[in-house]
Amino acid sequence: MGEITQRDAMAAVRTLAAIASGSVEPAAFVRRSLAEIPRLVASELTTLSSCDLTNGRRTVVSDPPDAISAADAACFNRHFHTHPLVRYHSAHPDGGAQRISDALSGHEFRHSALFNDYYRHLGIDSVIAVPLYVDNRRLVSLVLNRKRRDFSARDRALLDVIRRPLAAMYRHSLQLADALVALGELRAGLESHGWAAIAVDAQRRLAGLAPRATALLASWWPAASLLAGAVLPPPIDAWLRRADRSPGAAGGSAISPLVLTRAGRRLTLRWCPDPNSPDARMIFVRESGAVPSGDQFQNVTLTPREGEVLGWVAAGKTNGDIAAILGASVRTIEKHLEHVFAKLGVETRTAAVMRALALADRGR
Repeated sequence: MGEITQRDAMAAVRTLAAIASGSVEPAAFVRRSLAEIPRLVASELTTLSSCDLTNGRRTVVSDPPDAISAADAACFNRHFHTHPLVRYHSAHPDGGAQRISDALSGHEFRHSALFNDYYRHLGIDSVIAVPLYVDNRRLVSLVLNRKRRDFSARDRALLDVIRRPLAAMYRHSLQLADALVALGELRAGLESHGWAAIAVDAQRRLAGLAPRATALLASWWPAASLLAGAVLPPPIDAWLRRADRSPGAAGGSAISPLVLTRAGRRLTLRWCPDPNSPDARMIFVRESGAVPSGDQFQNVTLTPREGEVLGWVAAGKTNGDIAAILGASVRTIEKHLEHVFAKLGVETRTAAVMRALALADRGR
């Protein structure tokens, strides 16, 4: 292995920092990698190569762009299973940076069908590949190509220094992309059930509103500004401030939903971290419509809270639904219902509703 100097190590750190800066979206990661890697190790043509090991086909992103034509790509695929770097890295998942010259002598390479059919046309004489991801189905590598001079042992050592952190960044970008797709699907599912999304920045200010969320906030706080950068209505801001002080704030799931009631209307808000931006949040808001007040059970010996819980039972809600609506735990709702059952002398939810309605009718 070539010797890495302190200057080389500093250059490697700067390269990784430049690639890590900005968006971690996969396409942005690839663009920065293709731009920065040749500044560390010179390369006339740099690509991100994704090889499907099951069907023997490669997709490639290059810098310069479009340096590899469709005909070139088809030619590569004809030699896919005999390519020395594909064969090496598919068999050695943790093999590190590898040159074609590590497998073939210069004479052997220049007399091979791979060189004469593919690399000669591109004007490439030397190749080194840095694997970022390898499994039984796929091999993803950064590939550097040169004219005339081969890559040195120092070049190979430098690329090996950055390989593991670069591979981790690549995997992270894919995982985040998957998470964002899942979040989009979740948002679509929530919106189909009446929830609307509000984006909130790290300073608890509005960053974006879905149309339904705009209408809801405007109806609850007519005087509030709903422009980007505006302060949230006081009850929502206070709720998020409490969340910031909570031990479970990082995940969001430990924070109780915010439930507001006004003139027979109920507004429920939940939040989760926004993977697009550190410390930002997504708030999901829904208005329930008419709120069962429990007034139909006012002649029954129940506390106001017990009447409210039983009112939601009569509306067809599960214990979990009621807990979310009232901002309580499921166990608290169960305890309220245990008291209701004991007071009414019944054992089931349905029997409790029927018994309470009958007692209410008698008292009128």
